[in-house]
Amino acid sequence: MKLLLTPGERQRALSIKAAIESAPFIQNRPDLEYAHLALCCSPNMSQEALLETAHKLQCFREQYGIQETVEDGVRSLRELMMQQPGHILDISYVPSEQTYHCVSDFAKLDPSKVQSEKDYRVYQSAFYYIMRATSTSPESMRKGLIISASCEGMTLRSVNVQFQERCVAELWNYYPALYKEITWYNTPTAANMMYSMIRKFMTKEFRDNWKVGAIGDYEGRLDSLFAIPTLEDAQEQVLQRVESYLQERYHNEQHFRLEQIKNVQSQEQPFAPIVVSQFDDNY
Repeated sequence: MKLLLTPGERQRALSIKAAIESAPFIQNRPDLEYAHLALCCSPNMSQEALLETAHKLQCFREQYGIQETVEDGVRSLRELMMQQPGHILDISYVPSEQTYHCVSDFAKLDPSKVQSEKDYRVYQSAFYYIMRATSTSPESMRKGLIISASCEGMTLRSVNVQFQERCVAELWNYYPALYKEITWYNTPTAANMMYSMIRKFMTKEFRDNWKVGAIGDYEGRLDSLFAIPTLEDAQEQVLQRVESYLQERYHNEQHFRLEQIKNVQSQEQPFAPIVVSQFDDNY
């Protein structure tokens, strides 16, 4: 059932496919990408805006040399963990929610380490692949991503207007995604400043699901829950999970065909078996 679309979703995806494949400046994409756009872009978005989104994503992939492979994705995330140690705490599939959960620590974000184009390639490509790994099927795309961020202890070191604006302008305003929940916990002044700076650049759908200053049930910092037994061990576990999620995403891209889709009530599964997500026993 993970790969099935409703008749309406399928029709919109086919319309997007026809528009993109007739546009001379945009390369053809896998059918799952067209379904991704259909599910995660506003139904009120015009065809022109959809084509702009597809073209911007193509330019992003070309700019940063995105290879769309599991190996490149895992390598990119590993390089980000070296550039920004402790910034990414967890990426996991949550079976009870049928979607993915990303946890980060903004106190560990250091934009001063992102100066050269090579540095930006590390940062931006890693987050592109994180979004790929957390949108493996129509089911997870519909449910929306859950994002949690620990902000306790964050200082002005983590706030850089040029850096944040570039990240938003190049990726976050164009990557198609739905958000179930975005929560920043225990926000100090620096976090509130960052929020006020980047909020105006984010889409309405992103802003509407954004909770800032929440106080969690757990009194300590989130890294004490996730960076165990050590940060290095925890990051290796995240890399293993992301590898399995990317395997699932690219497996589905290879086998997903819009022309074969039955409606969501159908019991027939016309696709090859899906790679099962592993390492999800955290939840």
